[in-house]
Amino acid sequence: MRLLKCFIVVVVGMAIVTPAWPKVSLFSVDAASFKLPGDWAYLEVYTLIPRKNLRYEEIIKDQDTTYAAAIELVCSVMSGEIILASDTLDAVDSTTSMALITHSQNLPYVFTFQIRAGTYQLTCQLIDRKRGMGDVTKDDLIVPDFPDEELAISDVELAISINREYGGSRFHKNGYLVYPNPQNIYGESLPRLSYYAELYNLPMQSGVQGLYYVDVDVLDSEQKPLRSYERKIMPIAGQSMVEIGGFPVTTFNSGTYYLKLTLEDSTTGEKTSRFKKFFVWHPSQIAEHAITVSDGSLKITFPTDYALLDESQLESALEDIQYLLTQVEKRQIKKLNLDGKRAFLDKFWESRDPDLSTPENERRTEHYRRLAEANHVFGYLDIPGWKTDRGRIWVLYGCPESEDSRPMEIDARAYRIWFFDQIEGGVEFVFVDRAGFGNFELVHSTKKGEIYNSNWYEMEVQGYRTREAGRSLQPSSDDEWFWRE
Repeated sequence: MRLLKCFIVVVVGMAIVTPAWPKVSLFSVDAASFKLPGDWAYLEVYTLIPRKNLRYEEIIKDQDTTYAAAIELVCSVMSGEIILASDTLDAVDSTTSMALITHSQNLPYVFTFQIRAGTYQLTCQLIDRKRGMGDVTKDDLIVPDFPDEELAISDVELAISINREYGGSRFHKNGYLVYPNPQNIYGESLPRLSYYAELYNLPMQSGVQGLYYVDVDVLDSEQKPLRSYERKIMPIAGQSMVEIGGFPVTTFNSGTYYLKLTLEDSTTGEKTSRFKKFFVWHPSQIAEHAITVSDGSLKITFPTDYALLDESQLESALEDIQYLLTQVEKRQIKKLNLDGKRAFLDKFWESRDPDLSTPENERRTEHYRRLAEANHVFGYLDIPGWKTDRGRIWVLYGCPESEDSRPMEIDARAYRIWFFDQIEGGVEFVFVDRAGFGNFELVHSTKKGEIYNSNWYEMEVQGYRTREAGRSLQPSSDDEWFWRE
Protein backbone atom coordinates (compact mmCIF):
# COMPACT_ATOMS: atom_id res chain seq x y z
CA MET A 1 0.00 0.00 0.00
CA ARG A 2 1.54 3.31 -0.97
CA LEU A 3 0.82 6.81 0.29
CA LEU A 4 -1.14 9.12 -1.99
CA LYS A 5 0.68 12.38 -2.63
CA CYS A 6 -1.66 15.33 -2.06
CA PHE A 7 -0.30 18.15 -4.18
CA ILE A 8 -0.64 19.52 -7.68
CA VAL A 9 2.12 20.02 -10.20
CA VAL A 10 1.17 22.42 -12.99
CA VAL A 11 3.09 21.93 -16.18
CA VAL A 12 3.38 25.48 -17.34
CA GLY A 13 -0.59 9.14 -42.97
CA MET A 14 -1.59 12.58 -43.91
CA ALA A 15 -2.07 14.77 -40.95
CA ILE A 16 -4.44 17.73 -41.00
CA VAL A 17 -2.90 20.57 -39.01
CA THR A 18 -5.33 21.86 -36.39
CA PRO A 19 -4.92 23.71 -33.09
CA ALA A 20 -3.37 22.21 -29.99
CA TRP A 21 -6.65 21.61 -28.17
CA PRO A 22 -7.31 21.39 -24.45
CA LYS A 23 -7.42 17.91 -22.96
CA VAL A 24 -9.53 15.61 -25.11
CA SER A 25 -10.18 11.88 -25.54
CA LEU A 26 -8.16 9.61 -27.80
CA PHE A 27 -10.43 10.74 -30.63
CA SER A 28 -13.42 12.95 -31.38
CA VAL A 29 -16.69 12.12 -33.12
CA ASP A 30 -19.48 14.17 -34.70
CA ALA A 31 -22.17 13.47 -37.30
CA ALA A 32 -24.41 15.20 -39.83
CA SER A 33 -27.37 13.96 -41.90
CA PHE A 34 -28.32 15.01 -45.43
CA LYS A 35 -31.55 14.42 -47.36
CA LEU A 36 -32.17 11.42 -49.62
CA PRO A 37 -35.46 10.50 -51.36
CA GLY A 38 -38.28 9.42 -49.08
CA ASP A 39 -37.53 9.16 -45.37
CA TRP A 40 -33.93 8.14 -45.98
CA ALA A 41 -30.88 10.20 -45.08
CA TYR A 42 -27.21 10.17 -45.96
CA LEU A 43 -25.35 10.06 -42.65
CA GLU A 44 -21.74 11.18 -42.33
CA VAL A 45 -19.82 10.34 -39.16
CA TYR A 46 -16.70 12.44 -38.68
CA THR A 47 -13.76 11.30 -36.57
CA LEU A 48 -10.51 13.04 -35.66
CA ILE A 49 -7.56 11.28 -34.01
CA PRO A 50 -4.66 13.36 -32.64
CA ARG A 51 -1.46 11.64 -33.74
CA LYS A 52 0.11 12.43 -30.35
CA ASN A 53 -2.45 10.10 -28.75
CA LEU A 54 -1.20 7.04 -30.64
CA ARG A 55 1.75 4.81 -29.83
CA TYR A 56 4.35 4.40 -32.58
CA GLU A 57 6.78 1.48 -32.68
CA GLU A 58 10.15 1.51 -34.38
CA ILE A 59 10.48 -0.59 -37.54
CA ILE A 60 13.92 -1.23 -39.09
CA LYS A 61 13.99 -2.63 -42.61
CA ASP A 62 16.92 -2.56 -45.03
CA GLN A 63 18.71 -0.10 -42.75
CA ASP A 64 15.77 2.31 -42.98
CA THR A 65 13.93 3.25 -39.81
CA THR A 66 10.27 4.17 -39.68
CA TYR A 67 7.74 4.43 -36.87
CA ALA A 68 4.24 3.01 -37.24
CA ALA A 69 0.98 3.17 -35.32
CA ALA A 70 -1.85 0.72 -36.00
CA ILE A 71 -5.50 1.34 -35.22
CA GLU A 72 -8.92 -0.21 -35.60
CA LEU A 73 -11.82 2.25 -35.66
CA VAL A 74 -15.38 0.90 -35.61
CA CYS A 75 -18.48 3.09 -35.90
CA SER A 76 -21.96 1.62 -35.51
CA VAL A 77 -25.50 2.97 -35.65
CA MET A 78 -27.65 1.09 -33.14
CA SER A 79 -31.30 0.83 -32.20
CA GLY A 80 -31.33 -0.60 -28.69
CA GLU A 81 -29.07 -3.64 -28.86
CA ILE A 82 -29.51 -4.06 -32.63
CA ILE A 83 -26.73 -2.87 -34.95
CA LEU A 84 -28.39 -1.30 -38.00
CA ALA A 85 -25.23 -0.20 -39.76
CA SER A 86 -21.54 -0.53 -39.01
CA ASP A 87 -18.20 0.07 -40.69
CA THR A 88 -14.61 -0.58 -39.69
CA LEU A 89 -11.37 1.13 -40.56
CA ASP A 90 -8.15 -0.85 -40.13
CA ALA A 91 -5.25 1.46 -40.79
CA VAL A 92 -1.57 2.16 -40.25
CA ASP A 93 -0.01 5.59 -39.82
CA SER A 94 3.74 5.87 -40.26
CA THR A 95 6.43 8.52 -40.00
CA THR A 96 10.18 8.66 -40.59
CA SER A 97 10.79 10.57 -37.36
CA MET A 98 8.86 10.97 -34.13
CA ALA A 99 9.96 14.60 -34.10
CA LEU A 100 7.63 15.18 -37.07
CA ILE A 101 4.56 14.36 -34.97
CA THR A 102 3.22 17.43 -33.18
CA HIS A 103 0.18 18.28 -31.03
CA SER A 104 -1.38 20.10 -33.97
CA GLN A 105 -1.53 17.05 -36.28
CA ASN A 106 -4.72 15.03 -36.52
CA LEU A 107 -5.93 12.12 -38.62
CA PRO A 108 -9.47 12.75 -39.93
CA TYR A 109 -11.82 10.17 -41.37
CA VAL A 110 -15.44 10.05 -42.57
CA PHE A 111 -17.78 7.08 -42.31
CA THR A 112 -20.91 7.16 -44.49
CA PHE A 113 -24.22 5.34 -44.08
CA GLN A 114 -27.68 5.42 -45.63
CA ILE A 115 -30.33 5.20 -42.92
CA ARG A 116 -33.98 6.00 -42.30
CA ALA A 117 -35.04 8.95 -40.18
CA GLY A 118 -35.23 8.12 -36.49
CA THR A 119 -33.52 8.21 -33.11
CA TYR A 120 -30.52 5.94 -32.63
CA GLN A 121 -27.30 5.55 -30.69
CA LEU A 122 -23.96 6.19 -32.39
CA THR A 123 -21.16 4.09 -30.93
CA CYS A 124 -17.54 4.46 -32.05
CA GLN A 125 -14.61 2.49 -30.69
CA LEU A 126 -10.93 3.13 -31.31
CA ILE A 127 -8.34 0.44 -30.56
CA ASP A 128 -4.68 1.45 -30.52
CA ARG A 129 -3.04 -1.83 -31.51
CA LYS A 130 0.44 -0.87 -30.36
CA ARG A 131 -0.76 0.26 -26.94
CA GLY A 132 -3.24 -2.56 -26.49
CA MET A 133 -5.99 -0.24 -25.31
CA GLY A 134 -8.50 2.20 -26.73
CA ASP A 135 -11.42 4.51 -26.22
CA VAL A 136 -15.15 4.42 -26.92
CA THR A 137 -17.82 7.07 -27.41
CA LYS A 138 -21.59 6.62 -27.21
CA ASP A 139 -23.92 9.42 -28.23
CA ASP A 140 -27.60 9.80 -29.04
CA LEU A 141 -28.15 10.27 -32.77
CA ILE A 142 -31.21 11.94 -34.28
CA VAL A 143 -31.58 11.52 -38.04
CA PRO A 144 -34.14 14.13 -39.22
CA ASP A 145 -37.11 13.25 -41.39
CA PHE A 146 -36.53 15.89 -44.05
CA PRO A 147 -39.79 17.00 -45.74
CA ASP A 148 -40.31 16.58 -49.48
CA GLU A 149 -42.02 19.94 -50.09
CA GLU A 150 -41.41 22.48 -47.30
CA LEU A 151 -38.14 24.35 -47.00
CA ALA A 152 -35.53 22.36 -45.08
CA ILE A 153 -31.91 22.58 -43.98
CA SER A 154 -29.59 19.63 -43.47
CA ASP A 155 -27.60 19.18 -40.30
CA VAL A 156 -24.73 21.65 -40.06
CA GLU A 157 -21.19 20.32 -40.40
CA LEU A 158 -18.52 22.39 -38.69
CA ALA A 159 -15.19 22.39 -40.47
CA ILE A 160 -11.51 23.13 -40.06
CA SER A 161 -11.44 24.47 -43.59
CA ILE A 162 -13.60 24.57 -46.74
CA ASN A 163 -12.17 25.17 -50.20
CA ARG A 164 -13.68 25.17 -53.68
CA GLU A 165 -12.27 22.00 -55.19
CA TYR A 166 -13.59 19.01 -57.11
CA GLY A 167 -12.22 15.59 -56.29
CA GLY A 168 -13.05 12.05 -55.30
CA SER A 169 -11.80 11.77 -51.72
CA ARG A 170 -14.01 11.20 -48.71
CA PHE A 171 -13.78 14.90 -47.93
CA HIS A 172 -15.02 16.17 -51.30
CA LYS A 173 -18.71 16.88 -51.88
CA ASN A 174 -20.67 19.15 -54.18
CA GLY A 175 -17.54 20.87 -55.47
CA TYR A 176 -15.97 21.55 -52.07
CA LEU A 177 -13.13 20.05 -50.08
CA VAL A 178 -14.45 20.01 -46.50
CA TYR A 179 -12.21 18.95 -43.63
CA PRO A 180 -14.53 18.32 -40.66
CA ASN A 181 -13.95 19.54 -37.12
CA PRO A 182 -15.76 16.96 -34.94
CA GLN A 183 -14.37 18.58 -31.80
CA ASN A 184 -16.41 21.72 -32.65
CA ILE A 185 -13.78 23.82 -30.85
CA TYR A 186 -12.42 27.11 -32.17
CA GLY A 187 -10.27 29.83 -30.66
CA GLU A 188 -6.85 31.41 -30.77
CA SER A 189 -5.18 28.72 -32.89
CA LEU A 190 -8.23 28.17 -35.13
CA PRO A 191 -9.66 31.69 -35.25
CA ARG A 192 -12.28 31.15 -37.97
CA LEU A 193 -15.33 28.91 -37.81
CA SER A 194 -16.34 27.35 -41.13
CA TYR A 195 -19.58 25.50 -41.78
CA TYR A 196 -21.25 23.41 -44.50
CA ALA A 197 -24.99 22.78 -44.92
CA GLU A 198 -27.46 21.88 -47.66
CA LEU A 199 -30.74 23.65 -48.44
CA TYR A 200 -33.71 21.67 -49.75
CA ASN A 201 -37.02 22.20 -51.56
CA LEU A 202 -36.31 25.69 -52.87
CA PRO A 203 -39.22 26.74 -55.14
CA MET A 204 -38.44 26.79 -58.86
CA GLN A 205 -40.64 29.22 -60.81
CA SER A 206 -41.01 28.80 -64.57
CA GLY A 207 -39.46 31.74 -66.40
CA VAL A 208 -38.61 33.64 -63.23
CA GLN A 209 -35.52 33.15 -61.11
CA GLY A 210 -36.49 33.51 -57.48
CA LEU A 211 -34.35 34.46 -54.53
CA TYR A 212 -33.72 32.94 -51.13
CA TYR A 213 -32.25 34.46 -47.97
CA VAL A 214 -29.89 32.96 -45.44
CA ASP A 215 -29.45 34.59 -42.02
CA VAL A 216 -26.47 33.60 -39.88
CA ASP A 217 -26.73 34.24 -36.14
CA VAL A 218 -24.70 33.28 -33.09
CA LEU A 219 -26.50 32.55 -29.82
CA ASP A 220 -25.00 32.34 -26.34
CA SER A 221 -24.98 29.26 -24.10
CA GLU A 222 -28.64 29.90 -23.17
CA GLN A 223 -29.56 30.27 -26.88
CA LYS A 224 -30.14 34.00 -26.54
CA PRO A 225 -29.19 36.18 -29.57
CA LEU A 226 -25.60 37.38 -29.37
CA ARG A 227 -24.45 38.37 -32.86
CA SER A 228 -25.92 38.54 -36.37
CA TYR A 229 -24.11 38.64 -39.71
CA GLU A 230 -25.10 40.24 -42.99
CA ARG A 231 -28.03 38.50 -44.69
CA LYS A 232 -27.15 36.47 -47.77
CA ILE A 233 -29.38 37.04 -50.80
CA MET A 234 -28.94 34.27 -53.35
CA PRO A 235 -30.62 33.27 -56.65
CA ILE A 236 -32.44 29.93 -56.73
CA ALA A 237 -30.47 27.84 -59.21
CA GLY A 238 -31.98 24.51 -58.22
CA GLN A 239 -34.27 22.86 -55.71
CA SER A 240 -31.23 22.00 -53.58
CA MET A 241 -28.35 24.34 -52.87
CA VAL A 242 -25.15 24.27 -50.82
CA GLU A 243 -24.65 26.81 -48.03
CA ILE A 244 -21.09 27.41 -46.88
CA GLY A 245 -19.70 30.24 -44.81
CA GLY A 246 -17.80 31.24 -41.73
CA PHE A 247 -16.81 34.02 -39.40
CA PRO A 248 -13.93 34.88 -37.02
CA VAL A 249 -14.26 33.96 -33.34
CA THR A 250 -11.35 36.01 -31.99
CA THR A 251 -13.69 38.42 -30.20
CA PHE A 252 -15.76 35.67 -28.55
CA ASN A 253 -15.03 34.80 -24.94
CA SER A 254 -14.25 31.20 -24.05
CA GLY A 255 -17.52 29.31 -23.69
CA THR A 256 -20.41 27.53 -25.39
CA TYR A 257 -22.30 29.00 -28.36
CA TYR A 258 -24.86 28.03 -30.99
CA LEU A 259 -24.72 28.69 -34.72
CA LYS A 260 -28.21 29.35 -36.14
CA LEU A 261 -28.90 29.19 -39.88
CA THR A 262 -32.28 30.49 -41.09
CA LEU A 263 -33.48 29.87 -44.65
CA GLU A 264 -36.26 32.08 -46.07
CA ASP A 265 -38.13 32.05 -49.39
CA SER A 266 -38.20 35.66 -50.62
CA THR A 267 -41.55 35.17 -52.38
CA THR A 268 -43.65 33.41 -49.74
CA GLY A 269 -41.76 34.39 -46.59
CA GLU A 270 -41.60 30.71 -45.54
CA LYS A 271 -38.76 30.12 -43.04
CA THR A 272 -36.90 27.26 -41.39
CA SER A 273 -33.88 27.13 -39.09
CA ARG A 274 -31.16 24.73 -37.98
CA PHE A 275 -28.86 24.98 -34.94
CA LYS A 276 -25.35 23.69 -34.20
CA LYS A 277 -23.44 23.91 -30.91
CA PHE A 278 -19.80 24.98 -30.92
CA PHE A 279 -17.17 25.97 -28.40
CA VAL A 280 -14.61 28.75 -28.17
CA TRP A 281 -11.47 28.16 -26.15
CA HIS A 282 -8.81 30.82 -25.63
CA PRO A 283 -5.88 29.46 -23.57
CA SER A 284 -4.72 32.97 -22.67
CA GLN A 285 -8.10 33.74 -21.08
CA ILE A 286 -8.11 30.48 -19.16
CA ALA A 287 -4.55 31.07 -17.99
CA GLU A 288 -5.62 34.20 -16.12
CA HIS A 289 -7.55 31.98 -13.72
CA ALA A 290 -5.25 28.95 -13.80
CA ILE A 291 -3.95 27.34 -10.65
CA THR A 292 -0.23 27.59 -10.05
CA VAL A 293 2.28 26.29 -7.57
CA SER A 294 4.61 28.81 -6.00
CA ASP A 295 6.97 27.75 -3.19
CA GLY A 296 4.73 24.77 -2.52
CA SER A 297 1.54 26.81 -2.00
CA LEU A 298 -1.45 26.48 -4.31
CA LYS A 299 -2.90 29.72 -5.66
CA ILE A 300 -6.46 29.75 -6.99
CA THR A 301 -9.13 32.33 -7.77
CA PHE A 302 -12.84 32.12 -7.05
CA PRO A 303 -15.78 34.53 -6.56
CA THR A 304 -16.29 36.11 -3.14
CA ASP A 305 -18.45 39.18 -3.90
CA TYR A 306 -21.58 37.63 -5.39
CA ALA A 307 -23.23 41.01 -5.91
CA LEU A 308 -20.87 41.56 -8.85
CA LEU A 309 -21.74 38.34 -10.68
CA ASP A 310 -24.07 38.17 -13.67
CA GLU A 311 -26.61 35.38 -14.19
CA SER A 312 -24.26 32.90 -15.88
CA GLN A 313 -21.55 33.51 -13.27
CA LEU A 314 -24.06 32.95 -10.47
CA GLU A 315 -25.14 29.64 -12.01
CA SER A 316 -21.48 28.61 -12.21
CA ALA A 317 -20.92 29.53 -8.55
CA LEU A 318 -23.98 27.45 -7.58
CA GLU A 319 -22.75 24.52 -9.66
CA ASP A 320 -19.43 24.69 -7.80
CA ILE A 321 -21.18 23.78 -4.54
CA GLN A 322 -23.69 21.19 -5.78
CA TYR A 323 -22.00 18.38 -3.80
CA LEU A 324 -22.44 20.38 -0.59
CA LEU A 325 -26.12 21.21 -1.05
CA THR A 326 -28.95 19.35 0.64
CA GLN A 327 -32.04 18.35 -1.33
CA VAL A 328 -33.99 21.07 0.50
CA GLU A 329 -31.44 23.70 -0.55
CA LYS A 330 -31.51 22.51 -4.16
CA ARG A 331 -35.30 22.89 -4.27
CA GLN A 332 -35.01 26.29 -2.61
CA ILE A 333 -32.54 27.59 -5.21
CA LYS A 334 -34.91 26.75 -8.08
CA LYS A 335 -37.45 29.24 -6.67
CA LEU A 336 -34.98 32.14 -6.25
CA ASN A 337 -34.44 35.12 -8.54
CA LEU A 338 -30.96 36.56 -9.17
CA ASP A 339 -30.87 38.65 -5.99
CA GLY A 340 -32.14 35.68 -4.03
CA LYS A 341 -29.34 33.48 -5.39
CA ARG A 342 -26.76 36.11 -4.46
CA ALA A 343 -28.12 36.24 -0.93
CA PHE A 344 -28.19 32.44 -0.74
CA LEU A 345 -24.51 32.16 -1.68
CA ASP A 346 -23.50 34.79 0.86
CA LYS A 347 -25.43 33.02 3.63
CA PHE A 348 -24.27 29.55 2.50
CA TRP A 349 -20.58 30.34 2.89
CA GLU A 350 -21.02 32.53 5.96
CA SER A 351 -22.67 29.62 7.79
CA ARG A 352 -19.65 27.43 6.98
CA ASP A 353 -16.93 29.92 7.89
CA PRO A 354 -14.99 28.30 10.76
CA ASP A 355 -13.54 31.62 11.96
CA LEU A 356 -15.56 34.80 11.44
CA SER A 357 -12.82 36.90 13.01
CA THR A 358 -10.56 36.43 9.95
CA PRO A 359 -11.13 38.03 6.53
CA GLU A 360 -10.73 34.66 4.80
CA ASN A 361 -13.39 31.96 4.72
CA GLU A 362 -11.11 28.96 5.19
CA ARG A 363 -13.80 26.42 4.29
CA ARG A 364 -14.51 28.14 0.96
CA THR A 365 -10.81 28.35 0.14
CA GLU A 366 -10.40 24.64 0.92
CA HIS A 367 -13.41 23.76 -1.24
CA TYR A 368 -12.07 25.60 -4.27
CA ARG A 369 -8.63 24.14 -3.72
CA ARG A 370 -10.13 20.66 -3.88
CA LEU A 371 -12.09 21.58 -7.01
CA ALA A 372 -8.90 22.78 -8.68
CA GLU A 373 -7.02 19.63 -7.67
CA ALA A 374 -9.82 17.36 -8.89
CA ASN A 375 -10.00 19.12 -12.25
CA HIS A 376 -6.26 18.85 -12.75
CA VAL A 377 -5.81 15.24 -11.66
CA PHE A 378 -9.03 13.39 -12.55
CA GLY A 379 -10.27 14.92 -15.82
CA TYR A 380 -11.40 12.24 -18.28
CA LEU A 381 -12.20 12.84 -21.95
CA ASP A 382 -14.43 15.93 -21.95
CA ILE A 383 -15.59 15.38 -18.35
CA PRO A 384 -14.19 17.90 -15.83
CA GLY A 385 -12.27 16.17 -13.06
CA TRP A 386 -14.66 17.25 -10.30
CA LYS A 387 -17.55 15.53 -12.11
CA THR A 388 -15.86 12.11 -12.10
CA ASP A 389 -16.41 9.67 -9.23
CA ARG A 390 -12.93 10.18 -7.81
CA GLY A 391 -13.29 13.93 -8.23
CA ARG A 392 -16.56 13.96 -6.27
CA ILE A 393 -15.04 12.04 -3.37
CA TRP A 394 -11.96 14.28 -3.43
CA VAL A 395 -14.10 17.45 -3.31
CA LEU A 396 -16.24 16.10 -0.47
CA TYR A 397 -13.58 14.52 1.74
CA GLY A 398 -10.22 15.78 0.54
CA CYS A 399 -7.06 13.77 0.05
CA PRO A 400 -7.21 10.19 1.38
CA GLU A 401 -4.66 9.12 3.99
CA SER A 402 -3.54 6.23 1.81
CA GLU A 403 -4.31 4.36 -1.40
CA ASP A 404 -4.02 0.77 -2.62
CA SER A 405 -3.52 0.87 -6.41
CA ARG A 406 -3.60 -2.25 -8.58
CA PRO A 407 -2.89 -2.20 -12.36
CA MET A 408 -4.88 -4.06 -14.99
CA GLU A 409 -3.90 -7.70 -15.43
CA ILE A 410 -4.80 -10.35 -17.98
CA ASP A 411 -7.75 -11.56 -15.93
CA ALA A 412 -8.52 -8.54 -13.77
CA ARG A 413 -9.52 -4.92 -14.15
CA ALA A 414 -7.44 -2.17 -12.60
CA TYR A 415 -8.75 -0.79 -9.33
CA ARG A 416 -7.86 1.66 -6.58
CA ILE A 417 -8.91 1.82 -2.93
CA TRP A 418 -8.85 5.09 -1.03
CA PHE A 419 -8.67 5.00 2.79
CA PHE A 420 -9.91 7.82 5.01
CA ASP A 421 -8.97 7.05 8.63
CA GLN A 422 -10.61 10.15 10.15
CA ILE A 423 -14.13 9.62 8.76
CA GLU A 424 -16.61 7.49 10.76
CA GLY A 425 -13.74 5.65 12.41
CA GLY A 426 -12.22 4.72 9.07
CA VAL A 427 -13.86 4.23 5.66
CA GLU A 428 -12.77 3.11 2.21
CA PHE A 429 -13.79 3.90 -1.36
CA VAL A 430 -13.20 1.39 -4.17
CA PHE A 431 -12.86 2.60 -7.78
CA VAL A 432 -12.65 0.22 -10.78
CA ASP A 433 -11.57 1.02 -14.33
CA ARG A 434 -14.45 -0.84 -15.96
CA ALA A 435 -13.70 0.13 -19.58
CA GLY A 436 -9.92 -0.03 -19.30
CA PHE A 437 -9.46 3.56 -20.49
CA GLY A 438 -8.50 5.28 -17.23
CA ASN A 439 -11.89 6.32 -15.87
CA PHE A 440 -12.16 4.79 -12.38
CA GLU A 441 -15.78 4.43 -11.24
CA LEU A 442 -16.95 4.08 -7.64
CA VAL A 443 -18.26 0.52 -7.08
CA HIS A 444 -18.15 0.17 -3.29
CA SER A 445 -17.70 2.19 -0.11
CA THR A 446 -18.08 1.67 3.63
CA LYS A 447 -19.05 5.34 4.03
CA LYS A 448 -22.67 5.80 5.08
CA GLY A 449 -24.81 7.03 2.21
CA GLU A 450 -22.44 5.80 -0.53
CA ILE A 451 -22.79 2.73 -2.76
CA TYR A 452 -22.13 -0.55 -0.92
CA ASN A 453 -21.24 -3.88 -2.57
CA SER A 454 -19.32 -6.39 -0.48
CA ASN A 455 -18.83 -8.59 -3.58
CA TRP A 456 -17.19 -5.82 -5.58
CA TYR A 457 -14.02 -7.80 -6.28
CA GLU A 458 -15.78 -10.83 -7.74
CA MET A 459 -18.35 -8.76 -9.65
CA GLU A 460 -16.23 -5.86 -10.91
CA VAL A 461 -12.59 -7.00 -11.02
CA GLN A 462 -12.38 -10.72 -11.71
CA GLY A 463 -13.26 -12.39 -14.99
CA TYR A 464 -12.11 -9.45 -17.11
CA ARG A 465 -10.31 -10.28 -20.36
CA THR A 466 -8.47 -7.73 -22.40
CA ARG A 467 -9.09 -7.69 -26.09
CA GLU A 468 -6.57 -9.63 -28.14
CA ALA A 469 -4.17 -7.22 -29.78
CA GLY A 470 -1.15 -7.30 -31.98
CA ARG A 471 -2.32 -8.53 -35.37
CA SER A 472 -0.92 -6.59 -38.29
CA LEU A 473 -3.13 -4.24 -40.23
CA GLN A 474 -3.07 -3.60 -43.93
CA PRO A 475 -4.89 -0.43 -44.98
CA SER A 476 -6.95 -0.61 -48.13
CA SER A 477 -5.70 1.05 -51.29
CA ASP A 478 -8.32 3.78 -50.79
CA ASP A 479 -7.02 4.61 -47.34
CA GLU A 480 -3.28 4.15 -47.74
CA TRP A 481 -2.68 7.58 -49.27
CA PHE A 482 -4.50 9.14 -46.38
CA TRP A 483 -2.78 7.48 -43.47
CA ARG A 484 0.80 7.83 -44.69
CA GLU A 485 2.91 10.92 -44.89
